[in-house]
Amino acid sequence: MAHSTINPTINPTTDPTTRDAARSKMTASRAVERTVEPGNSASCHHCGAPVKFVARAQLRQVIANVYVDGNWNRVEHFHADCYGEAGMPYGPPA
Repeated sequence: MAHSTINPTINPTTDPTTRDAARSKMTASRAVERTVEPGNSASCHHCGAPVKFVARAQLRQVIANVYVDGNWNRVEHFHADCYGEAGMPYGPPA
């Protein structure tokens, strides 16, 4: 049975080789769909209304990490329906 070996002298968070490789993988804007949780205070990027928790309703939101020129720039929140109306600007949510 083959075992993988880990070099204990390399710290992946401080070693520039592994840190930069991990960082280079996340340079495209992307979106995820999540439930709206209590205490959420975001506004919908499409309609401007609050994306807020409502008891007894399973409301969904789309959160997008937006990258500009390969660098993280901002987070945008959408109501799930508004994201579709906006044409899914960051692709289908995961």
